[in-house]
Amino acid sequence: MTTKVLIMGIGTRGDVAPYAGLGVRLREAGHEVTIAAHEPYAELVTDAGLACVTLPGDPLTALTGRISISAFRDYSEQLVEGLAGLREREADVLLLGVAGAPACHVAEAMGVPSMGVHLQPVDPTGDFPPVMSLLRRSLGRWGNRRAARLAFEVPAAGPLLSGLGVRMRARLGLPPMTPRALYRRRESTRWPVFHGVSPLVLPRPADWRPGLEITGYWWPPRPRGWQPEPVLRDFLASGPAPVFVGFGSLAGTRAEQYTGLAVDALRRAGCAACCRLVCGGASPTTCWGSATCRTTGCSPGWPPSPTTAAVAPPEAGCGQGCPRWPCRSRTTSRSGRPG
Repeated sequence: MTTKVLIMGIGTRGDVAPYAGLGVRLREAGHEVTIAAHEPYAELVTDAGLACVTLPGDPLTALTGRISISAFRDYSEQLVEGLAGLREREADVLLLGVAGAPACHVAEAMGVPSMGVHLQPVDPTGDFPPVMSLLRRSLGRWGNRRAARLAFEVPAAGPLLSGLGVRMRARLGLPPMTPRALYRRRESTRWPVFHGVSPLVLPRPADWRPGLEITGYWWPPRPRGWQPEPVLRDFLASGPAPVFVGFGSLAGTRAEQYTGLAVDALRRAGCAACCRLVCGGASPTTCWGSATCRTTGCSPGWPPSPTTAAVAPPEAGCGQGCPRWPCRSRTTSRSGRPG
C-alpha cells in the first residue's frame, strides 16, 4: 500500500539533506514522498528526485550575524503562513523534525497522524543536559531531565518559538492549547520519535520512554557526477587518516574566525585535518594540513574517507556526513559542549 508522506524539512542545508536521504529510502519502499523546505534548499530535494513544496523565508538570515528579535519574529511569521498553507495538501502522515514541530498542529487540522524524525536528541533524559541549549555542564540527572522538559513546556524562553504554537492554532482554526498541555498529550499518547543518529555516537538513553528510538543516520544522496579534486585525494593518500571538522551553515559569515580556531586547535593536537568551514554556502571552504592550510571547494556530500575523528555542530547534514566511514564522531552544541 502506497502512503503519501509529507516531511517537514524546516531548517537549513544540514536539516534538509538528511530528510532527502530518508525520503529516497521511503520512495524505494514504495511510498509517495514530498518534502516541505525553504526555497534556498529546495534543490537538495529535487536533485534527489523527490517532490518539494517550497516554504517562504530562510532561517539562516535570522541565525547569522547579530542576534535580532525582529529577524526571528519575521521568520516565525513566514513559517506560520507557510505551514498553514500545507493544510490543503494531500498526505496520509506528516514526519516532523525538531524545527518542524509546529507542524503537529497542521497534522491535527488535516486529521492525519504525525511522528517525529529528529536529528537531535531533545527529549528529556538524565544522561546529559539539553543539547539545544547553552548549558556547558550536567545539572545532575534530575536537573537535566527538568531542564529539557521546560524547553517543551515553556517555549517562550526562545524568541524563535515564542507564541508560535498559539499563532499556528489560531491560523488553522483550532482551539487554544498551552505548550504544557501539548507536551502532556504528546507523552500520554507515546508520540513516536525516530532519531537519525548512529547508536555508536549516541546510545539510546536508558530512561527514555517507549516510542523514542535511535535508528542510525539517514545519509543524504550524493550529488550526481561529483568527484573530489585530485589535490584532496592526494592529501588523503599522503599520510594517516585526518580529523574532519565541519562548522555547518552558520560558518558563512565567520569563515576566517572559525578557520583560525580549528587550525590552532589541530596544530596543538598535532593532527592532520580536513576542515570544511561552510557546509551550506555557495562556495564551501576546505582546508587541510596541520601546519599550513590550503583552500578549495568541497561538496557537502563528500567528506573525506577514511577519517579518525569528526567534529560537527547539531545541523545533521554536517554531522551525518562525517561518521559514514570507520571513525569516532563527535557532535557539539553551539557552546562547544559534546552533544
